[in-house]
Amino acid sequence: MTSGRFKRGTGVCVERDGNTYDIGRIVGGIAWSGKAPGFAVIIGEELIPDYTSNTYHLHLLKEVEEYDTTELFRRCADLARYYNLEEFFGHRDKKNIDFIWHWNDNIRSPGMPMLYIGCAWSTSDDSIRNHIEILKDCLRSGRKTLHGLSESKSVLQLHDMSMDYSAATNTDFPAIAALGYAVSTLRQFPPVDYEDDYNDNSPAGGVGRDPVTGY
Repeated sequence: MTSGRFKRGTGVCVERDGNTYDIGRIVGGIAWSGKAPGFAVIIGEELIPDYTSNTYHLHLLKEVEEYDTTELFRRCADLARYYNLEEFFGHRDKKNIDFIWHWNDNIRSPGMPMLYIGCAWSTSDDSIRNHIEILKDCLRSGRKTLHGLSESKSVLQLHDMSMDYSAATNTDFPAIAALGYAVSTLRQFPPVDYEDDYNDNSPAGGVGRDPVTGY
């Protein structure tokens, strides 16, 4: 399995509209606790785009929540090992980065993967509104491209997107934030064809680059 930018099969399959689809890329999103527990999600992107809309459908594969950051990271490490992820995407500040280093050096058990937090595209400020707009677009009636939320705990925070979120922050709604971090990262950096990229000798091509941005 891979979280990379290239369109490769991961061995993960999902059901949608009575059909089975292969997952190509898998990305994790994480949001820190605040008024609600910290939250992490795993989002899978279908390997083949929907050619009627030229859009890749996304699926919520897994979610976890914990008030305790150490326990949240332990569960994220289990997910990282299962889905072969190197990092989760979210908000990074000095406090969070210090904890990440502390976790990797002093807390994680032997055999547990090291965790890294990639800076998500939608982290220009701490407002939740960017995530709301992205998720509303993915859940638009007749054009839904984000699936698997019907039994999700995050749907409890998404049930009324018409309310005023102008003053809300990511730690007010960690489930929305974690979902938004993962979805926005996949949307900002669409997949590229592996064979074409492999044969491209330009600086933007090739393998062995950042797992999502490709640089």
